[in-house]
Amino acid sequence: MRRAIISSYSKDEDLLGLASLCRKNSIELFSTAGTAEFLNKNGVPCSDLGSITGFKSLANERVKTLSPVIYEAVLSKHDVPGHPLEGLEFVFVDLYPFPARGRFSDNIELIDIGGITLLRAAAKNHERVLPFFEYEDAFEYLENGADRQKRMLLSKKTFYYTSYYDSLIANSAEGDFPPKFTLAFDGAKYLKYGENPHQKGIYARIAASEKSLADIAVLENKKSVSYNNFLDAYHALWTLKELKNPAVCIVKHGNPIGVAETADLSKSFELAYNTEPDSAFGGIAAFNRPLDKVLMEKLREYFFEAVIVPPGSSAELAGFFEKRKNIRIFEGDPLIDFQNTFRGFGGMTLFNEDRSSPIELDFRTGRENSSFTADIEFGLAIMPVFASNSIIIVKGRTLLGSGAGFPNRIDALKRAIEKAKEKARGAVLVSDGFFPFSDSIDLAATAGIACIVEPGGSLKDKDVVAAAEKHGICLVFTGKRMFRH
Repeated sequence: MRRAIISSYSKDEDLLGLASLCRKNSIELFSTAGTAEFLNKNGVPCSDLGSITGFKSLANERVKTLSPVIYEAVLSKHDVPGHPLEGLEFVFVDLYPFPARGRFSDNIELIDIGGITLLRAAAKNHERVLPFFEYEDAFEYLENGADRQKRMLLSKKTFYYTSYYDSLIANSAEGDFPPKFTLAFDGAKYLKYGENPHQKGIYARIAASEKSLADIAVLENKKSVSYNNFLDAYHALWTLKELKNPAVCIVKHGNPIGVAETADLSKSFELAYNTEPDSAFGGIAAFNRPLDKVLMEKLREYFFEAVIVPPGSSAELAGFFEKRKNIRIFEGDPLIDFQNTFRGFGGMTLFNEDRSSPIELDFRTGRENSSFTADIEFGLAIMPVFASNSIIIVKGRTLLGSGAGFPNRIDALKRAIEKAKEKARGAVLVSDGFFPFSDSIDLAATAGIACIVEPGGSLKDKDVVAAAEKHGICLVFTGKRMFRH
């Protein structure tokens, strides 16, 4: 005698296929009223669980399967002779589809109670009753059976799934995280390796994210996407996020090395590439507009690990690079979630939620100069992407030089000036943190910097302001630090 419980929110061809296969394997089916009615109408015999529990539903149909009769069969270590569900082999449950995004109060009736309890009970007692929530696993079992190791894996998978489902519900409720919480991820896939070849890499989508980097489409898949490709793609798209005109960003090892925004995409690429042509080799180039054939032809001259283009604009580009084996082509949306970040290390996780408000510029020396406005806006838009300590020099909405990831601000400034060269004269300098001493202002003056933008807040702000006044530099405080580590 073989029996199974099937309870499905969705009444579709997949459900019919599973039920039909069960009948071919002489498995007697039991289900809740709705599923039983659907199967019987479609020619697959199925008994209503209400016939053995004594009720079809309670509490306005919120209770259908919470019955000691059912759970005696599911949880008993040994089969119970004479029980109405004697010979129970597995339960299959298609849970209520609680949405990954949405408000808790709007979706209360989509919180599954009985179904998830069935899955957890079967997962606990997996050595006798198997839990299924995906059709593929159920079909495989009916065709090939399941040894002890496979049963353990199905139990593990189920507990991960029920945890995921509960996380969707908990995270949809408003308010801060409590001391104990979980997050819901989906679409997990293993990478070829992690940050380095001796490390294991995996990526997954944060279920609640409306737009996720995990959704990035790979158009040219001759080479697998790497851990570092994802990191660089993230920083490239983040850089382009606030740039509305045709713009290009080139990223290497997590830092932008070339960024430009003009009225013409080809011009933007030329300016971005020429900021640091040696560093651009093997980087990622991201574009916020579709590429024309002239620009595609120009890209043949350069080696990039990957090229990122807007959604829906890559088909022609993929064909254009068909013979290039060492290039990846992505479709990336710069509207992905850059506000909230999780970082795990040392047995802990850090969560960073961006609740920033618009920046108000406080001109400390000189009057507000409209000639600097566009470059101040541009510099502040791209600055959050650079690793701290960081200094960038911009002019004409183009990155001229940068110093990122330095342990002190003066060395970051030296590097930015070195890369900008004579183009620094008359340019705008943006710093992610305040200047602790006036020596950086003196150095910037020797390079001809015309405007300095920084958060302010140093104990030596008076000295910094005095130095800027002495050199005739426009000094602007933003009141907002932009560290990234």
